[in-house]
Amino acid sequence: LRTGDRIPADATLISGEISVDESSLTGESLPLDYKSGGTLICGTVVVDGYGEAVPTALGEDTSLSQTVRMVSEASASKAPIARMADRVSAVFVPAVLLIATLTFALWWIFGDFGDAVNHAISVLVISCPCALGLATPTAIMCAMGKGATLGILIKNAETLEAVGRCTTVAFDKTGTLTKGEMQVVDVMACGDITKEEMFALTSSIEGTSSHPIAKAIVKYIGDVPERDVGKISVLAGKGIFAKGECGAFAIGNGALMEECDIETDEAQEFARAAESRGASVIYVANLDGLLGAFAVADTPREESAKVMEALEHMHIRTVMVTGDSEPAAKAIGEAVGIGEIYASLTPEGKGEKIGACKADGSIVAMVGDGINDALPLVSADIGIAMGSGTDVAMESCDVVLRSSGLMMVPTLLALGRLTLRKIRQNLFWALIYNSICIPIAAGALSFLGITLEPMMASLAMACSSLCVVCNALLINRFQAKGEKNENKN
Repeated sequence: LRTGDRIPADATLISGEISVDESSLTGESLPLDYKSGGTLICGTVVVDGYGEAVPTALGEDTSLSQTVRMVSEASASKAPIARMADRVSAVFVPAVLLIATLTFALWWIFGDFGDAVNHAISVLVISCPCALGLATPTAIMCAMGKGATLGILIKNAETLEAVGRCTTVAFDKTGTLTKGEMQVVDVMACGDITKEEMFALTSSIEGTSSHPIAKAIVKYIGDVPERDVGKISVLAGKGIFAKGECGAFAIGNGALMEECDIETDEAQEFARAAESRGASVIYVANLDGLLGAFAVADTPREESAKVMEALEHMHIRTVMVTGDSEPAAKAIGEAVGIGEIYASLTPEGKGEKIGACKADGSIVAMVGDGINDALPLVSADIGIAMGSGTDVAMESCDVVLRSSGLMMVPTLLALGRLTLRKIRQNLFWALIYNSICIPIAAGALSFLGITLEPMMASLAMACSSLCVVCNALLINRFQAKGEKNENKN
């Protein structure tokens, strides 16, 4: 196994030391360090180091295949949501046929055959369930088209009804609420060195590494004069040691400082503050002692806090389900203002949390991007995958946010609510129209000289269908959350 390799099977490391990015499977934002005897997971990526491993599970027996199998089983057991129009039509159509039959019989008994035929035909024509049949599909068609123009791809019509009724949204952390990449969030310099000198030495040494933390530090420092730091030695899981004309330097975690007998008491308060918010501390030292430290963490997306605020305004319960550590999860949760936080979860644990939310009657949407989110995505009533996510996540979901903008989540929910409202308005209009017009067509007001001939009944029926279609087309005026003149329909 070399840097950049994707681990092809579940395996046990038998020699060497490597750092592995398991974020797509576990949600852990920091690479994990493995020594001989460590258990490796199929599908994860080696980001640093070199080692040899013996497979312990192949093909369908790997943890990745088991996750895919559970996703398939969960998808098969997911019952479709019943359509509102189907429930109404099941009662409406037989009732209309009965009314038409009774109208024909009564007019034939108490009138003549011609009047009986005219009134019966008028009842059938004016109650033709065109408006009722158009109520749902026209609104759904307009909503799915509008969603596509906004970068929201909705896979099926049933999803829109569930979106409109959503009461709880669960979020993954890494890559969903956060940017999914390490960034320097704080820095300190100490000893007899200036911050600029420490930056130059650190950038020259860390620039030789492909580790995500090293890349984050180099990116933070930016362009500085390079130093000749001599020979570089990478200590997997600990850091980097450099020795040259400028002296000997060590950059790494607390374990490396302890191995080099470097006291870190001067940075103790800095480290405590960083670790309390889920950040990792990288120390910089030479033979004389500690020179400084960097706090590195996965940071929230700029829009995450606004999304939580928008969902709270919509009276939506928010939940975080992540495989990352509890300090890191709590730090992000507090920063963005999320309601409930569940950390250190396996994919199965995430699915169980989603099931627990559904058990109390909530309609749950799950937002994620990794392989570890596939099971909770299909376990939820609505699975929402970020456009930058893995193929497994996007195959498992009901909605794909093509732009990967998290603000699309409240936009999706608002669009779903508007669609459901338009469907209800259309059904209400179709039923009220029929409740008023069917008695007139049947001749209930004939004693006042008010009747409806079949020709006029067909015109009235066409007008009702036109009203339903025009009402559904108003969905095209919908605007994304955050835009001015937000839709008020």
